Amino acid sequence: MKKGEEREKGGAGSLLQCSIHRTSETLNIDSFTTAN
Repeated sequence: MKKGEEREKGGAGSLLQCSIHRTSETLNIDSFTTAN
């Protein structure tokens, strides 16, 4: 994706993706810890 396109999407979209990514990482860590 071009940098210009990223800017057009705005901060809200980036923050939303970031929070989703962090949440998925946390869930993966939780499931990994539970599995072990």
